[in-house]
Amino acid sequence: ITIIIEVTGHLTCPRKFKARVNVWDDDEPFRPGALDPGVRPYKNSNYNQLSASHEVFFKLYGTVSEDWAEEKEVEPVLTIEHNCASGIP
Repeated sequence: ITIIIEVTGHLTCPRKFKARVNVWDDDEPFRPGALDPGVRPYKNSNYNQLSASHEVFFKLYGTVSEDWAEEKEVEPVLTIEHNCASGIP
């Protein structure tokens, strides 16, 4: 099974903050490359770090595949890491 995935979002904070947004396949969480290399945010060319701002918009896209024959679904997981509360870069 292969699906095309697209996630768009809008993050805000009362002060400037940095964020990292990723989408993973639940079978292999937190492994870089779990999505095709086409995954990039809308705002910056480097998906690992969005620029420091009060507000960021992002758009991730790519394909996710399930290689196990007995699996009939793909379980994408969205993770957002940020420093809004602490303000520490």
